Amino acid sequence: MTTSPKFGEVKDPGGTNTTGKTSATDLTEFVGNKIELMKQTQTKIKRAALVGGFVPDYILMDEDLVVPSLRKFHAVVFMTDISGFTALTEAYSLKGKGGTDNLTKTLASYMGPLAECILRIDGDIIKFAGDAFLSVWEFKDYREVPELLQKITDCALYCQEKYGSYVTDVHITIRVKIGIGVGECYASGLGDANYHHYAVYGPGVYAASGGEHMCESGDVVLHPSAWQYCNPNHFMFSDKGEGFKKVTDIIHFLDPSRRGRPVVSQRLKTSSTNKNKLSVSNNHDLIRPHLDLTYQNSCEDRLRKYVIPPVIKKLDNDVPLGYLNESRMVSIVFIHVDYGVIEYTDREYGKKLSDIVQRAFLIILKSATSLNGCLTKVIMFDKGLTYLVVFGLPGYMQDNQVANSLNFAYRMKPALRSIDHVQQVSIGCTTGSSYCGILGHPRRHEYTVIGKKVNKAARLMCYYPGKVTCDQDTYYSSKLPGHYFQQLEAKALKGISNVGLIFEYLSSDTDDERAVKRFEYPILNRRVELDLIANNLRKAQQEFRWNLAAKQGLMMTRSAVDFVSSGIWMMVVEGENGIGKSRVLAEAIKIAEGLDWKVFSVALTLQHQTIITYAVTAILLQVFQLQGMRSPQEREEHLRKIAIESGDNEIISGLPTLNELLHLKLQTPPKFAYVDAKSRHAFAQHTVMQLIRHAFKDKMLLFCIEDAHYMQQVCWEYFNHISRLPNVMTMMTLRRNSDGTPKIPDMAYKICYHSPHVKTIPLKGLADKYVVPLACQLLEVKGIPTELERILASKSQGNPVWIEDVLNDLLLQSKIRIADNDKIPKGVTIEFALPKFITRENPTQSRESHQYYGGGFLDGSEEELPGTTAIKRDFDYSFEKRTRLNPETRLCLIKSNTTINANNLSGGLKELVLDTFDSLNTTEQLMVKCACVLGKKFSRVMLHRLLPAYGKEARRYLECFQTLMENRIFQCASMSKVRKSKSKDKISLVAPKNVECVCKIGQSFTAFFTGDYQDDLTQLNLPKYVYCRFLEFTKDNMMEVIYELLTEDLRKDLHLKAAKYLETTVVQCVSCGGTETPYIYGFVLEDADLMGGETEEDAMSLGMERAKLKKRRFTSESSIRTMQGSNKWKQHRSRQGSYSMRPSRQLSAENSLKKSNDSSNKQQLSLSTRIQGLRKTYEKNGGSQLAGIELDILLSIVHYAHDRESGQCFTCCRRHNYVELEEAQRQAEYPTALLTSRSPETASGRPSFKNNYSGVTKTVSMEKSVVISNSVTSKATNSTDDDDLFADEDGEFYDFRGCDCTSIQALVFVEIIRHYKKAEKFGKCVMHSLDAAETTVAIGNTTQALSYIEDTKKILEDIDNGVLKAANPEDPDDILVIEKEYNRRANFLQGLANYEMGAVEKAKDFFSKCMDLLGIVLPVADQESKVGCLITLANFKLWRMHHASACCKIKASFRQGDDVTIIFSMKSRTLSYLRSIYMHEENYLMAMLMALWHVILVMDSGELIHDKIPAYCTMMEMYTQQGRHSKAQFYEKMSIEIIRSHLGCEDQVDPIGLLTCANLFMTLAEVRFTRGQLDLGLECGFLVLRLSKLLHDNGLVCHNLPTLVRCLMMSLKIADATEALNNLWFTAQAEDFWIGTAWYYALTLDLILELGCPLENFYHVQQFVAGKDWEGDMTLFKEKDLQFNLETSIALWYARFSKWDDCTVWITRAETHMSGSNTVMSIGGLLKLLQTYLIRSNFHQSKKRFSLFAIDQGKTEEIMQALVKRIRTAPVYMPRYYHLRAYHQRILNHRKRSEMLLSKATYLAKQQNNRLEVEFIKHSRLVWAAMANPAIKYYWTEHIDQPVINWNSPSTIPWANILYSLPLPAWT
Repeated sequence: MTTSPKFGEVKDPGGTNTTGKTSATDLTEFVGNKIELMKQTQTKIKRAALVGGFVPDYILMDEDLVVPSLRKFHAVVFMTDISGFTALTEAYSLKGKGGTDNLTKTLASYMGPLAECILRIDGDIIKFAGDAFLSVWEFKDYREVPELLQKITDCALYCQEKYGSYVTDVHITIRVKIGIGVGECYASGLGDANYHHYAVYGPGVYAASGGEHMCESGDVVLHPSAWQYCNPNHFMFSDKGEGFKKVTDIIHFLDPSRRGRPVVSQRLKTSSTNKNKLSVSNNHDLIRPHLDLTYQNSCEDRLRKYVIPPVIKKLDNDVPLGYLNESRMVSIVFIHVDYGVIEYTDREYGKKLSDIVQRAFLIILKSATSLNGCLTKVIMFDKGLTYLVVFGLPGYMQDNQVANSLNFAYRMKPALRSIDHVQQVSIGCTTGSSYCGILGHPRRHEYTVIGKKVNKAARLMCYYPGKVTCDQDTYYSSKLPGHYFQQLEAKALKGISNVGLIFEYLSSDTDDERAVKRFEYPILNRRVELDLIANNLRKAQQEFRWNLAAKQGLMMTRSAVDFVSSGIWMMVVEGENGIGKSRVLAEAIKIAEGLDWKVFSVALTLQHQTIITYAVTAILLQVFQLQGMRSPQEREEHLRKIAIESGDNEIISGLPTLNELLHLKLQTPPKFAYVDAKSRHAFAQHTVMQLIRHAFKDKMLLFCIEDAHYMQQVCWEYFNHISRLPNVMTMMTLRRNSDGTPKIPDMAYKICYHSPHVKTIPLKGLADKYVVPLACQLLEVKGIPTELERILASKSQGNPVWIEDVLNDLLLQSKIRIADNDKIPKGVTIEFALPKFITRENPTQSRESHQYYGGGFLDGSEEELPGTTAIKRDFDYSFEKRTRLNPETRLCLIKSNTTINANNLSGGLKELVLDTFDSLNTTEQLMVKCACVLGKKFSRVMLHRLLPAYGKEARRYLECFQTLMENRIFQCASMSKVRKSKSKDKISLVAPKNVECVCKIGQSFTAFFTGDYQDDLTQLNLPKYVYCRFLEFTKDNMMEVIYELLTEDLRKDLHLKAAKYLETTVVQCVSCGGTETPYIYGFVLEDADLMGGETEEDAMSLGMERAKLKKRRFTSESSIRTMQGSNKWKQHRSRQGSYSMRPSRQLSAENSLKKSNDSSNKQQLSLSTRIQGLRKTYEKNGGSQLAGIELDILLSIVHYAHDRESGQCFTCCRRHNYVELEEAQRQAEYPTALLTSRSPETASGRPSFKNNYSGVTKTVSMEKSVVISNSVTSKATNSTDDDDLFADEDGEFYDFRGCDCTSIQALVFVEIIRHYKKAEKFGKCVMHSLDAAETTVAIGNTTQALSYIEDTKKILEDIDNGVLKAANPEDPDDILVIEKEYNRRANFLQGLANYEMGAVEKAKDFFSKCMDLLGIVLPVADQESKVGCLITLANFKLWRMHHASACCKIKASFRQGDDVTIIFSMKSRTLSYLRSIYMHEENYLMAMLMALWHVILVMDSGELIHDKIPAYCTMMEMYTQQGRHSKAQFYEKMSIEIIRSHLGCEDQVDPIGLLTCANLFMTLAEVRFTRGQLDLGLECGFLVLRLSKLLHDNGLVCHNLPTLVRCLMMSLKIADATEALNNLWFTAQAEDFWIGTAWYYALTLDLILELGCPLENFYHVQQFVAGKDWEGDMTLFKEKDLQFNLETSIALWYARFSKWDDCTVWITRAETHMSGSNTVMSIGGLLKLLQTYLIRSNFHQSKKRFSLFAIDQGKTEEIMQALVKRIRTAPVYMPRYYHLRAYHQRILNHRKRSEMLLSKATYLAKQQNNRLEVEFIKHSRLVWAAMANPAIKYYWTEHIDQPVINWNSPSTIPWANILYSLPLPAWT
């Protein structure tokens, strides 16, 4: 024998060992083995400690303990009982949902510390029994007792001192009672080979129990057996009588070092914040230390037998103990065995009692196990000998479990009475939701059931001796016939206020139970299945008759039944529980009887499963008419007669083989005596076939077996052989497992599914249209309310029994009623059933076995309850026989003031769901539990974040996930669109074989799910659905039931994990660098986001939906635009987001490093080419300042891109694409090329354009053939391949247009708030609700934002009122809500929401309150003098700040602390919004004050770019509107210098900085246009377009293009202006940006009026203006000046065509909207209105209507007087102003004045390079001098009203000739 070498030894080649130097290989192997050994040791310790915690010490330490056994010992016994437990149970039950969970948590928090006190002084806790537990201290010598008693009594006093009174959250005080006794004890080992238990009893136990009974709440009472060992001088006590002593203190200790109180460092303590909150010490080293050593004794296998199977199953799968706790619907059976009086003095006392306990235990265990019940406890210290059996524990749920529990209880009564010395058996049964889980201490605990129903069952057992009693819920849920019960007189049960009805169960075991039930009403929606059954019966019948005829015609010697059937000989109806299998079987029986078949049937139940040949025996007893024969002799004689009549000796000799089958006692011949069981059954099968062949020569037999899945394999073999006879057919019903496989043995599976002679008939759910008829049958009515029909259809999923249970539940709760008249209440709609469905059938009785059963019960249900039909109406328990009801006279109605709660599932429904759930393995159950917390639909990533140790257990989780998908527990949520497109009919509830998933699966995603086993699992060829990303529960009911199954603590823990994960996850859409966005956060925006492909129509729809999400992304007010840039600007300012979760723009490292060198080179090459082009432009423009800035920006981008590749830079929205070299250079050299994809040489070409909707490309052709490029080149905007949107190989660029971060963030907040609410972290809930409000405002959902704020107010009110718990300051997972901070932010958000809704006054009030809370007091608006003083002071402070710092080199003063940052942000934003509101109200002084304060704020604390630039832009606009252009230019200079200084420093410009720059230059373009600097305005506008191209920010384009178009029009760049207008149209439409659309129409009118270019039909524009609700539309309410401009344009149009009625209407509308603001739009509108009045006054003068002329002249003078001051604010319009004044003078025939004004206008227009006005003045001079060609003079009025001109050839249009000629009177 060779031995392996030891460590340090190397085996030589010759086989000998030589000691030498250890090799590296040996060392590595040794270390690896050592590590593996340590892991195995730790696993053993953990598993042994877990199992050992369920047993007491004496079992743990006794390795030789066997069962049955009896052990005698002496001990001090400590009985602890909690007083007030029953009242506490009742109080928590009244709380409804969650009451049982709270009860358990309260009890555990109270008993845990008590148990620890005992364990710390070496007490052995024997048993937990609800509210009591028993502990012992063994001793060998009675001399140890005095000192030991002192120690134990001291512990008891300590427990009373610390935990004697505990006030619960339901205001019930619970106290502890402690009894102490001393004496002999017996420990009896109980059980069989598979399951062990124990019971401790004896004088010592009864002494402690007696002491506890003498206690009052808070007492410690010693039994006389204990007091005799105490020195009275050492105790303070009082006499309780009968020798019992109440001890209150210990005066003197025999050994002070051995006290029973914990050491201070180990002492249990209450929470410092809540005196009533108890806690258990985390230091377990000194508690049961031997528990960790049990693994060394290899006793785990021995201890496992003491733990009930449901718990062992969980522990074997490494499920944490906390996950064992559930609130389940269970049936409780308490059994009390009264064994009379056995004297203690009897020497055989212990043995006799142990024998009784063991025999009773085995009887109960065997019967309970056969019915899937669990014997959980044997208690002998509180209520005598008591057994607790629970039905419905995890893994042991089955249908009819309530009926099974009653049948079990009834069978136990006579069985236990048969035991010697047993005098009486009392049993109490209840059914309801109870806590099932761990109770006790982490080191010593038990699995138990706790709840009101448990307590009630114990009370029934005690108060109704000698009976099997149950409560009304058990009676109702059992669905057993009413005559099985007898109502008892209700007694007052201790601690139970509402006892309800009590019944005694009187079982009636008759042959009726074996027959298939009959039904009264027609079967529904089973025509196809029944036709198939009928056809098979007919075919078999025809084959038999043909054989019979052949026999008669050919004189065959063999009978016809000698042939073996060649067709179908067995039919199996299969489906899930409750689908209607029994109903189909009953109809099949009727069909067979109609075809003259003899039918024999049997209905099996769970209790028949243990009887091997039950089904065959039951059928054959009917076939051979043996049912009524009680004795074996009668049955033998009858069978001999049949055999003799056959004349076949083989049959006669084979009768003894039927002894076991038919309960005969025939003598067995030698040839059968020694054969094995298989051969014996084969002989019996042959004999049975011969008997049937001769007994039924010309009869067809049909054997019907209901619930054949309860048959043993032997029965399947019998029926398989017998059914081969041509005159025999077998029909069965069979239930399937949750995975769709039948619940039958493997051999039976082969028989059913691999034989051509067996036909399986799967049943599917009922179609929705049959819900009403079925409900009417069950209720015996002709109609039900529509609301009820909707709930039944949604909840039942086509399962008839589910419908029945829902109706039963609603009737029991008195939520629906039956009306016996045809009066339908007003407002109630009724769904009626067709008369044929509610007309009773009249079946005939052919045999006794076909017992008639009334009512419409379906699969598995029994006869109706007395006084009812199928449903208990009004819950009448009278047992008088009633007459039949007529459904035609009855209606079902919902009771008034009652709402039907569809979320509450009845007990029957829960049983069906739990049956499926319990069929899963433990890991699968764990996954389902975690998933139900996430909701109906959930992310795969989110699910795995909740699963414990996912990385290490990836393989197991993947396997379980595959099973859950195949079992149809989960399904791919991405398939919802596919499923919607299918037929609306219910699909088969039998699980299909194929599992589908349409999620996009990538390599990174599969790597995530494979965890630590990536290399191993990636080699497996797993199906695609294993990696499904987005899931949903196949059935909502599964999610609801399992969620209720979770304990409150587990729910909170899982919700908290989900909330914390979402809270800490970076919110990024794909455009912003996020990966797999739809799958991470537990939702998706659209199903198409998930699917691998979609149709073009779906893609377009998806794009439009996303566009609508951004409807409110950009504010129209220019000040808000420059302050915030856009909502993107707001969301990216991390400084503002310190108090809320903000989307991060950090590129993932993976994406940053994935780019190839080729992509980087391409990007650098593209940028370099553009820089070269800009340098040429810079040189060409003579060193333009803006060209230099743009050059600096692009140089910074080069550095930024380089830093981003190395992961050093902060980024935001990005996309992947590049500009080709030629195009980049063309854009630099030809700025107008940004408006089109055409080159300058082919500018006249009009190709089709492509519009991009969120990454989906669609080519569009339009009549105008205008190229839309969203302000960028077609190459940059349009992608010809969807993959370009996500691929990294093409490079990167920024795209604000495609960003969905805000929308995703809004949805994430919904989930975070939900999870934090469920976790009861209300501080976090308030915080995130405010964050959600701000986010929803950003996406335009202001109503939802206000709803969030109201929710926070309600939460805070509930916290103040004590309804909700306030946050614990020591809780790291919650935060305290500071009232001032909350009010400050809530007011700001309410102001923001109301502002966006158009409620300006409300918004101003909220913003003002916010400013007060921020420490800024606003002056009263009408106090002009005070406001003026404040403005002066602000200006002075600004002057000092500007001159105290080098304003061109200002550096940001970085703020410290989140609070300062939050306050600064809120002040800044509030001032900006208030300025906008005051501008809207035309309160310019207050607006100026807000702007000044804003600048002072940012000068003092703001950042260079993100804060100061927007504030300076605001000042530029304010000073421009005041006409103080030098001041505006001062801030313009400061802003540009800040940009230049920032670009020159080491900090590069990130995308947010680019957005800020773009907004600055957009403001510069506007103010420079206002000053008449058209060339500079164009330069700024094109720079904004270039930056927009980099950012792909369409909102920026929409705001910039109006100013750019006006500059182009005045520069007479008409082709570019029309191109820009078309870009504005398509961009506004793509963004659903209505203000951009309004701008488009306003500029289109300008183009028509100024240049005669009809880009749009005028009447279409008019329809838009007239149809818009400018006051009510939230997006347009602030645009009064734009509305005024549009209306004056329309009025001017009608004036030019002399349509004065229409002109007057629009003048009136325009004057009502005239504002006093000095904006460019307002002044432009005034000039149009002036021109309108001048044209009309000229008309009146020509027609000699001098009175009207005088009126118009007055209006003209008024307008011109107003323009005298206001025109200075907009110098760009001065040429037009002087032009119109010249026209006015010409009308008055003042030619010299007119000419002088025209000259001034011409000078100003040329100075501004306003070519449009120059041409217009030239045209006016020619017209007024009568030198113009008549064709040119009237060209505008004669041709402009024609259809839209084709602009495909703009070079052919006579631009200069399409100018309007201002008319003059004929005499001038």
